[in-house]
Formats: sequence, structure tokens, C-alpha cells
Amino acid sequence: MNGQVANIGSLSPQDGFLVTSADYLSAYSEELLTYLYQPLTGAVGFALYHILQTLVHSTSQPMVLSDRLPHNWLITMLGEDLTTFFVARSKLEALDLVQSYRKTDQIGTYYVYELHAPLPPQEFFHEPLLTEFLREQVGDHRLEQIRQHFKKQSFDRTGYTNVSQDFTTVFSSEVESLLAKGQTPAARTTQAATSARPRYSAAQLASFDWDLLAQQLMPAQINRDQLEENAQLIFTLHDFYKIDEIGMAQLIEASKNIMTNRLEQQRLRTMARKQYLTQGAPVPAVDAPTKPRTPPTEAEVLDAAQRLAPADFLQWQHQRLGTIIGKFEPQTVMSLTQRHALPDSVVNVLIHYLVTNYQIVNQNSMDRTANDWLSNHIDTPEKAFAHIREFLQRNNTSAPGRSNYRRGTVTPKTKQPAWADPNYQPPAAKPTDQSTQAKLAAEMAKLRKNREERTKGGTRS
Repeated sequence: MNGQVANIGSLSPQDGFLVTSADYLSAYSEELLTYLYQPLTGAVGFALYHILQTLVHSTSQPMVLSDRLPHNWLITMLGEDLTTFFVARSKLEALDLVQSYRKTDQIGTYYVYELHAPLPPQEFFHEPLLTEFLREQVGDHRLEQIRQHFKKQSFDRTGYTNVSQDFTTVFSSEVESLLAKGQTPAARTTQAATSARPRYSAAQLASFDWDLLAQQLMPAQINRDQLEENAQLIFTLHDFYKIDEIGMAQLIEASKNIMTNRLEQQRLRTMARKQYLTQGAPVPAVDAPTKPRTPPTEAEVLDAAQRLAPADFLQWQHQRLGTIIGKFEPQTVMSLTQRHALPDSVVNVLIHYLVTNYQIVNQNSMDRTANDWLSNHIDTPEKAFAHIREFLQRNNTSAPGRSNYRRGTVTPKTKQPAWADPNYQPPAAKPTDQSTQAKLAAEMAKLRKNREERTKGGTRS
């Protein structure tokens, strides 16, 4: 699937913003954010959500549009630049933690950020894509620890008699009054509360031949109901690792519980990843190099980048260089593709750049390069190569006319771009003008005054 974060476009540090909340955010919401979402949002996204939470407008009073703060204030609080803020906000939006609304009035353009509570654990772990993304970030061991943390406490009820009173007995008079008025107590709809929101649409799921998969699994006695229950996970693995229906049937049969004949999700994930690392995904035919360790030309990379999915391209790139795929490279690439920050074809050129220059795709280099390309609006593989050539010419790291930029050693001997340095720090936000500073000072004084009044009014028990 191709996807990308929308360009920053006309977003300006001077644009205003207000914050409201669609849900009640409790201490339990904070716990869910820390355990389930922080690995997905990253440190900046996690901090941004909490800053916005401190600015939530009270629902008991109408929103005053003139109370808006400029984004420059928010960027300064984060200690990041506008691009980093925008990427962090996009992650929160993609995870349904924030919804952003824009409008322009006589004062100028402003945004309303509506905060949403995180999903409860039962819903979160029913989301195959969210669960898989979290697994890729924290690993199997940590994911199991998180599952156990949120596991409901229970005890062995054998030998006990339940002597609890029911609702209609304790509140009999109230129930009779409601019935006399022709009203009935509302039933609890647990199904609606626990139903998971699918991440893949019906049209996307329909592109997979479920009938063929079910037919292949008939001898293994895996019924269609099990496939429907696990459709999101199966399609996630199919989409990233490019496992076809026949290959998926073989994996499901090999990973099932032989005692219960049930599909086991964790074993299926593990086996799909191991198969990719040992065999590689089924890559479409690509002209093999006549000699080993032959770096592909720019034309070959562009052709493969347009035709191959990132998982396939990663294998193709290593094959051309005669190197092996690192243990954590697939999950690192998956962490970027699942964010949909860049089109897949651009991700492929990014993979080519990292593997060619550093022999491996690691998280820090990938995120650093992706952020640089996002800030420069790189949305096609051709633009990506042009951006690389411009950098090389600017830093004299390649001879004129050379078609590829592979350095001979892992550690570059020539000058790197600032964003490629592991110790790189983004530039500080530019100081605001005096009028904006005065407005910010007034807003901060107002916030302090409101805080003092709430403190005098008593604390919440």
C-alpha cells in the first residue's frame, strides 16, 4: 500500500490553535498511552499529546476563538522544529488520538485539535495492525509483559456460591416506576464496546482470494470462521511480506495448535517473519547481476522501486550487493511503511541509500533521513535521487556524472549532512516578534491566574 503524510503546506508558526477533548481523559488513559501508544507515537508525539492535554478547553464554557495561541508557542514548548511537530501530529492523527480541524477567520488561520482517549486494551489487542506495529517496536517479550499488565484479575470460583443481588431486586421501586412510564432500562451493549475498528477496508480485503485460502486449508480443518476472525492479521502479513494465498495456507497450517486445531496468531507472525529472513518474500523477476556485489544503477533502482514492495525491495537490494538482510531490518522497514509517511517507491530509494552507504537499515538513520525528505517534500523516487545528488555535489562526496553514490566503507570519510550525524540536534525555533511575545506573556499570565484561582477553590478528591 502506498501512503504518505500530507505536506505541511501552508501551516505557519503564526497560525493559531485551540484544544478540546471528545472524551474524558483519566489516569487510566495516561496508563494506556504509556504502555500501548508511546512506542508508536515516539517521544515527540507522546510529549505533544500531553502538552495539548494541558490546554484542553473546558466544555462548561463556550470556546473563545480569541484565546488561541500561535503554533510557535507549541513548537517552543516541544523544543522541536515545525517539520518534527507536523510529523508527530500526523502520528497522533493516524492513531486516532487527535483529530485536526482548520478554519480561517478575520484574525487569521487557526486549528482546533480534538483529543480522543486511547483504546482500552481489549480493543487495542483486537486490532491486528496496531498489535503487530507494537510488536515490531517493543519485541515479543515486552509485548507479552504489556498483555499481562492489562490482563483482568480473576480467581477460581469453584465451590463458591454467588450471593450478589441483581439490579431489579435492589432497585425494584425505580424499575416499577420506569415500567409504569412505558420506559425500559437500557441494556448494556458489550458488543459495541468491544468491537474492533478494522484498519483495512473491505475493498482492500477483497483483493485477497479468501476462497482459495479456505479451500487450501480444508484438509487442515481450519474453517472459514477462523479466517474471518483473523482476517486483519492475515492481510497485514500478506500486505507487508507479500505472502500469497498458497504460501499463507502453508504458514497457517504449520502454525496451528495441533490439540485444538485453532490458528495461533503469535506463531503465525513469528513463522512469517522467519520465512522472510531465511527465504525472502517472493520477489518478481529482476535481472540478476552477472557478477556478485554489483551495485545497481540508478535506472535499475528506479525500475525496482516502482515495481516492488519495500519488503521485496530490501531483499532485492541485498541480493545485488551480495549481502544478507539484518535480523531487525524487516521490522525497521515495516515501522516506516506502517506510518505511511512516504510513498513505498520513495521508501525503496531510502532503503537503497542506507544499504548502499551503511550496509544496513537501522532505525535512527532511517528516521533521520525520512524526516529530511519529508521536510523537503520528497514524494517521488526521482525527487529522492535528485535530492541525493544535490547533497553529494554540495559536499563533494562523489565525482561529477557518477550514477551511484556508494562509498567504499561503512563509515563515510567525507563530510556528512548535518541530519546524518547521530548527535544531530534540530535548529532552535526562531524568536517571535515583540507583539507575539507580548501576547504570549499575557496568555501565560492568564493561565497562571486561572491555575491560582482553581487552587484557591479547593482540590478535587
